[in-house]
Amino acid sequence: MILVSRFLLRFYIPKHAIYVAMLTVSLASASSSAAVEVAGIEGEHGVGATKGCTPRCIGDTTDCTATVQYLDDFDDAIVVTEAWDEVHAFAGIVRVPTIGNLPIISVIGNAFCTSQGGACDSMTGANCILPCTIGSSESVVGGLPGLSGYGRVRFAQNEYVIQPEDVGSLADTVRFTWSDFCNSGESSCPQGELTTPAGSGTIVPECDDGALCTTDTCLAGVCSNIPDCTSNEECDDGDICTTEMCIDGCCTSEPTGNDFDGDGLVDICDPDIDNDGVVNDPDACDFTSVGSDVDATGRPLGDIDMDCDTDLDDYELFRQGFTGAALKLP
Repeated sequence: MILVSRFLLRFYIPKHAIYVAMLTVSLASASSSAAVEVAGIEGEHGVGATKGCTPRCIGDTTDCTATVQYLDDFDDAIVVTEAWDEVHAFAGIVRVPTIGNLPIISVIGNAFCTSQGGACDSMTGANCILPCTIGSSESVVGGLPGLSGYGRVRFAQNEYVIQPEDVGSLADTVRFTWSDFCNSGESSCPQGELTTPAGSGTIVPECDDGALCTTDTCLAGVCSNIPDCTSNEECDDGDICTTEMCIDGCCTSEPTGNDFDGDGLVDICDPDIDNDGVVNDPDACDFTSVGSDVDATGRPLGDIDMDCDTDLDDYELFRQGFTGAALKLP
């Protein structure tokens, strides 16, 4: 929802009563994808301005347009001689462009601009530079062509590179320097500077959602937060030694199965499961107790009954061999 407040001021100069209306736009709630336009000043002397900006992302250049126009029905005209923008960046106010004027992108209605490098193309603004003369519909004051429709000149502001600290609403103020023909061209006619309010500008979203396992991107002022994974299958790296899982958008991995000898290699991927110095093939006993002395085949020393361990059964067989009792082997 856009809240609009309007107030009217009246003051006088010799021979001319001037009505000045200020239009202030505050953003109570607005779509992040909508451009916001604000109005400047309108009055008998025809000075008016609007500004609009589209949402952008950190690292983008701003994408704003500003229009200066003639707003009343008097047979009058104004001459605009300067147009620049002041971006209210986190680091301070930045003039855009650094020197010179904003580029003209169109000349509309009963207006004309100075040509440079060729004829001024009113549709695209090519070869058009300031000063520009802008007047009421069909007026010929100041050399106006007498075209139907209020005169307007539109400018682009797309040079400022948005910094990370500018997240939020990046305000800016467009400034125009103008003078008025005042119908009869009196020397006392007003001239001065017209500014658009700084209360609105470029919406720059903060796209970092703080999650460890999302890819945060911004395109045309719209955030996208994509998790690294949504299923276990997406995390599978083809390694049989580990089992991959997707947990809270993060791919995690844990060893597949047991690690008998505690050497950091799971048994399915350990070439010497019991770490006895004899590789599994031809190790006769793959799961010899860690630290056991083994023979060249990997069998524990003293394993008389050939069951891959040394225990009381082996001791009994050993004792019987020394006492003359028959030694029975499996």
